[in-house]
Amino acid sequence: MLDADDAGREAGIKFAVKLAEIGIESRVVELPAKDASEFVSQGGTLDELLEIISPQRTQSSQSEENPATDHRSPATLPDGSLMIAFDNREYRVRGLSGFGLEKLKINLRLNAGNNFHLDTLDLYQSRARTNFAQTAAKMCRVNESVINADLLVLIESLEAERLSMRKTSANEPDQGAAMTEADKQAAIAFLTDKNLCEKIVEDFRSIGLVGERSTVLTAYLGAVSRKLQEPLALLIVARSGAGKSALQDAICNFVPPEELVRVTRLTGQALFYKDPYSLQRKMLVIAEDEGAMAAVYSLRTLASDQRLSIAATRTDPNTGKLSTEHYEVFGPVVIVITTTSAEAFDEETRSRFVQLSMNESVEQTRAILATQRHQYSLPGVLEKAESEEIKRLHHHAQRLLKPLAVVNPFVEYLTYPSERLIHRREQRKYLSLINSIALLHQYQREIKTARRGEIEIEYVEVELSDIALANELAEEILGKAMDELAPPVRGMFEAIREACREKANELKIESQDVQLTRREIRETTAWSDWQVRMYCQKLVEMEYLFAVQSLNGKPSVYQLASDAESEVQTLRGLTSIDELKRKLTDATKVKSATR
Repeated sequence: MLDADDAGREAGIKFAVKLAEIGIESRVVELPAKDASEFVSQGGTLDELLEIISPQRTQSSQSEENPATDHRSPATLPDGSLMIAFDNREYRVRGLSGFGLEKLKINLRLNAGNNFHLDTLDLYQSRARTNFAQTAAKMCRVNESVINADLLVLIESLEAERLSMRKTSANEPDQGAAMTEADKQAAIAFLTDKNLCEKIVEDFRSIGLVGERSTVLTAYLGAVSRKLQEPLALLIVARSGAGKSALQDAICNFVPPEELVRVTRLTGQALFYKDPYSLQRKMLVIAEDEGAMAAVYSLRTLASDQRLSIAATRTDPNTGKLSTEHYEVFGPVVIVITTTSAEAFDEETRSRFVQLSMNESVEQTRAILATQRHQYSLPGVLEKAESEEIKRLHHHAQRLLKPLAVVNPFVEYLTYPSERLIHRREQRKYLSLINSIALLHQYQREIKTARRGEIEIEYVEVELSDIALANELAEEILGKAMDELAPPVRGMFEAIREACREKANELKIESQDVQLTRREIRETTAWSDWQVRMYCQKLVEMEYLFAVQSLNGKPSVYQLASDAESEVQTLRGLTSIDELKRKLTDATKVKSATR
């Protein structure tokens, strides 16, 4: 009980530190006077003194028996941080995550009167707690042992808060921005529309993406598949300027921001050290394949297994010894990447993705240019303003979609080509596409419940209309994977063959006898030098072209290996709806006959 000034308070802290070193907890009590002598001379009595000291004794006793009684539950501040109060001390917590249970790293600020101390630390590390308590005791003039006791109580409170965050994240979809009742009803009306898929295509057109019906619909279904256990992965392959980035942006515009992870570049180990559930039921978007080259292995594994795992060594800060830590990242997650290269990644990686291509025809270019001009007119400006409402509608609609299981009652009657080994992987894409369509229409279906022992699942069933749409999209989108030439390379070959035929007619010779330099191909097809060089090289490797001359210092010359119409392999062997209905009828007759 020293003088009630700065010097007295400083001395009190020093005494408290010395007492704490020998295991004695103490508190500083300030009198309502300059010092004890003045308190007595002004008429201070023993009863008044006991009244000043008694509450401190009571609080100290309660804290020793049950520290939890000396603080309030965490209160959430407007900025999202947490505030926990202890007597005359307040702790503000920022950066608390519901994941990464092996550590409790936070930004912690202690406020005591007009003094404060701020630091970032892992509360699970004893040394970090000790350093924080020592520095905070000096800065805030609070007993170090009191701060250490506060930190232990903080750990219990924050662990409970974090487990609550994990439970909420696992069981409830993130609602993101507030959804009014009117927003919810509009989203439900959208999801229950009988022409839902056609409305989605129309909404893509409304935000500036014309044509490409199958491509945009498959892309949208791919985004929705993040709510399935086996989602799709999308690789958008097209020439520079064809609109692949516009398609990627359009998909991102329709996905709620809280379910979108968009990056420009990934380092080799970046995905392995993310919080375990930070990608779950989200869409990971990478701008270009160059930004993903260092992380090809992790992306391929994540797309295939929907899980990443790594064991890494680190130095224990307390013992200095090396220890092994295990990190895991869980899906499901949809991966979307764009590229201009038909040879992006290796074949093993590309086979994990559904490859989307853009319509590069002159007619499509005219339609795009007309749309661009329209956007600068008054109706176009109004449509751009309305597009924000369209995006909000899709955000709310996708938030309302539940991650249900999907059961396909027709799956035993479905077929898929089996001539090539890659079909084992391609069929999974086809089945996931069907499931995505069914999941998208969940508000138009009965949500059923199945139980087996302690297990209970909610699911929707696939309908024939889902298979009909999946067949249509698969034949156009998945069918392109059957072609040994990627779509841009195929387009280059068709352009070169047409140029050879035209020149052959002029010269009255066979088209396979026509020789074109690389410059002539550029001038005839209007393709870039990089595209001509890369794609011609691929066509030579695949024996569609012959490199007649390709020496240093001389023009590169090519001619057709053959002008015969090469049969482009397509996706054949899918069970049509008519055939499926016939199989169902036959199965029904067999069952009736056996009764």
